[in-house]
Amino acid sequence: MSPLFLLLSVILWTFCDGIAVVDLDCTKVSDCQFRVVYSRLATICKDKLSLAECKQRFGGGNDTTVKVDGFEDRPFQCFGTTATGPIDPAIKKAAIENCPAFCGYCCQTPAYNCKDKDFPRIACDRVTDAMCQDTAWKAIIAEDCPSK
Repeated sequence: MSPLFLLLSVILWTFCDGIAVVDLDCTKVSDCQFRVVYSRLATICKDKLSLAECKQRFGGGNDTTVKVDGFEDRPFQCFGTTATGPIDPAIKKAAIENCPAFCGYCCQTPAYNCKDKDFPRIACDRVTDAMCQDTAWKAIIAEDCPSK
């Protein structure tokens, strides 16, 4: 193995440690291309339960670790009974229905889990929050990129 390759590997590992997220729903690959992070759609919605109830039911009494562009594991109580899995569909469904923002599952809720147009007028992956609020873009985004 060449010393240069080894050096580059160490540098990339230092700045872009591997995957920490166990359940990959509502994630994307970061700019480093070696780290999976939460997308902006992970926490864009509101929880049905209060923050205290979400902490108790899905966080073991702790604050959530899910943050946009964050790479920490989501609370395992959001998807199963142990931090390493397996994913329990019933637990995950309850988290999506009750505490989607706390658990980072907003993209799985009906409001955000819809298909964009096959041939949209704009690049849906480049839609920003500011564009969603702009009256010039709002109708186009609603029609072409409803998942945003």
